[in-house]
Parts: sequence; C-alpha cells; structure tokens
Amino acid sequence: MQTTLVLTQPNLDEALARARRFVATRTALRALACVHLKAEDGRLQVEATNLEIGVRLAVPARVEHPGVALCAPTIALADLVKTLPPDQVTLRLDAETATATLLCGDTSATLKGVNADEFPVIAPAAEGDFLFQTPPGDLKAAARLVTFAASADQSRPALAGVFVFVDGAALTLVAADGFRLAVRALAHTGAGAERREFLIPARALDEVVRVFSEGENDVRCTLLADGKQAAFTDGEVDVVAQLLDHAYPGYAAIIPETTATRVVIARADLLQACRRADVFARDSLFTVRLHIQPGASELVPGTVTVRASSAETGEEETTLPAAISGADEAVKIAFNGRFLAEALGALDAEQVALGVNEPGKAGVLKPVDKYTDYTYVQMPMAITAML
Repeated sequence: MQTTLVLTQPNLDEALARARRFVATRTALRALACVHLKAEDGRLQVEATNLEIGVRLAVPARVEHPGVALCAPTIALADLVKTLPPDQVTLRLDAETATATLLCGDTSATLKGVNADEFPVIAPAAEGDFLFQTPPGDLKAAARLVTFAASADQSRPALAGVFVFVDGAALTLVAADGFRLAVRALAHTGAGAERREFLIPARALDEVVRVFSEGENDVRCTLLADGKQAAFTDGEVDVVAQLLDHAYPGYAAIIPETTATRVVIARADLLQACRRADVFARDSLFTVRLHIQPGASELVPGTVTVRASSAETGEEETTLPAAISGADEAVKIAFNGRFLAEALGALDAEQVALGVNEPGKAGVLKPVDKYTDYTYVQMPMAITAML
C-alpha cells in the first residue's frame, strides 16, 4: 500500500529534530533506530522510542491515502530534511517495500526502512487514568528545583527517580540521592482527593519538561499499562515514559522540624562564592566550610565566610553580608560545595534562607518570598573535614 503526503520542510524538520532525542542510539533492533511514520487525515504522525521513553507528534500535511505506515531511519531522514530548502516537500510512503521517498525541488531521495509492525506500540495518553493537569511553566519550574538532586548511581534505582504524588489539591515532586533532598509542591487540577503516586526516572522527567516547556497548553498526566507508564500530553504531543518499579524510601523524617540558626543571604553572591571555593575544594571531596558570624548589634549585619583549601592548590575565602538570627556566637559547618551550588543555581530567588543546627545536622535551604512550598535539605560534611 502506498500514499503521498505534501508538507513543508520547516514543519518536518522540527518534528524530526524533536523525535530523534527519543531514538535508541545503541540497539540491535533496527526499528528502535527509526521513526514510525503514519499517514493520517490531514497530518503525518511521527513516533520514536528507546523503550524507556517515547514521543508522538504530528506534522500538518495533505494526505492522499491515510493509513499507510512504515519505519524510516531517523538520523538519515532528519539529516536529509535539515539540508533541504524551506519549501514544499513531497513524501511517498510504500508500506510493501518499507521505503520512504522525498522530493523537494531538484532533490529526490529514497530511504530504506522496516515494516511498521516491528515498531513498539506507544499507547495514546488519552487512554490513561487521569492524574493531574498543570501549566507547562509550573511543571518546568518544579522539575528544575528537584531533578538535580536525584542520584546518578544506577545501582540505587529508586533514588535515580523523581517521586511524584498527588494528594488532594497538591502535586508534589521529590528527589534525593542520600546526601541531599529536594521537595517541591504545587497546585494542580487533579482527578480527586485520593492519593496517587509514581516514580519516574529523573532523565525522563527532564525530557518531558524539555518537550512541553515552550508550549501554551496545560500538560495532562495519565497512568497507562496498569500504572507501569506515565503519559504526558498537551493535546498536540504525547510523551510516554516507563516508570520505576521500586518503593521510594521515606523522606519526611530527614527534613529538620526546626533550625537553630537562620541565615538570609543574597542567592547570587552565595552561589558565586561556592563556585570560587570549588576551585580549591576539588581535592577534599568538594568540602566548603561556612563560618557564620552574627552581627555585633542590630545595626551591624552579620557575615558568612565561605572557605575552601587544598594542600596542593592553596586556599580561598569570600566574606558576604547576611542577616543572621538565632545565634549569639559563631557557627561553623561544612557542606559539599558543588551540591550547594547546584541547589542555589536551580533557584531564581533574590535571597535564600539557610537554616542550620549543630555541625553534624542537616542544613535547610529555602527561597525567600518565592516558592513557599519548596525545601532543600543537605547533609553536612564530616566534622573532620573542617579541621
């Protein structure tokens, strides 16, 4: 069975550029290195997957015979289309020979593909069990504040994911790697008061955010395959991700109920201080020492000195003004400076509040007057690392 489609080069180029991010780069299954092309009424449907995450999107087109489908090699097709002029493209699909022929101006090319039935089925997001709906900007902001804290160690698969749960009107995202924890709650339009949850790979959530970040429509999340997959859609693009089948460890007890000392400081200044200290902390497990000195009076601001040293490289320190409360004497504590910098970099608040207790207890970082439902917790470095 054959069909002919007419579409524009910019639209096809954009669709293939987005789809190729989901294609398997190293696979023995040729279909996974292909995009699934299907002619439908008024559009060309494009699908790609690496079995962990998949995408479905569409390109407006004039279609001769809907229903024809095949798999075309992604990289070759995408690279070819990118070189074509921004003009009308004629695409001929031949399901019997599994070939796709492109005509544009003086260019004619035929690509050899594989049969459509070799491509894994990507279930439509609309078929899932509705979980929540939120503006794309809110989802992007929430993911940015937590995914960096997920573990990169694949030997701890539960911590390599982002724990997502809906409870009443709150949608909460949680990530941790054993040394730090990030929790962000936001409002949503959900299915009801019943608590629902799933664990999605952090890398998959990053891809979801990347796909929908520039969109205007709300993103709907549904559960598919008896809760083994999460689907996200804005009505134009579907992204379906395989979920992690692991119990997420309890995290609430990690968050200190109170902190004895509170430091309010300019986020950008503290971030740059941590980055400078990192130059000297690389030989000491990225240990950065904070010396928190309260002001002599209410009229004299306190200071935070960020220090790092290396037996080979040298030492560095930066002293910053800060509003300090709860401490009458100097407080010393050490953190992994690179982790702290990642948290500060994810925030976009002008000021942050750092809460600390004694040197061996976790510190709490929160933005001031922004993201009131966000908490970042980081375990301190060993006391010996401060000596």
